[in-house]
Amino acid sequence: MTSAPVRVSHKKPKIGDKVYALSAPYGISKPTINLVFSGYYSGKDERWHFYTIPTRPGSSGSIVLNKNYRAVGMLNAAFVDIEHIGLGAGYDDIVEFLKDIPN
Repeated sequence: MTSAPVRVSHKKPKIGDKVYALSAPYGISKPTINLVFSGYYSGKDERWHFYTIPTRPGSSGSIVLNKNYRAVGMLNAAFVDIEHIGLGAGYDDIVEFLKDIPN
């Protein structure tokens, strides 16, 4: 079974925007299971964007989607002491990465 490609949003998320991620923490993944997590975009520091989305091993690489299910970020790491904070790439990072892919 295939699905339609995810499109990139036309704008960055704002702090407090609701976001979603489909992840497979600890390898929980089967054709009949899609774990959907939700949270909020919480801003960024000099290195990471912060999402209040549960993030555990296996969540890395999960795309972060806005309310229109458009890509606005990606989970790459968990905040170790608080498992409900995911860290990762942001909107600008994704846009720049996609520009570097030849057509």
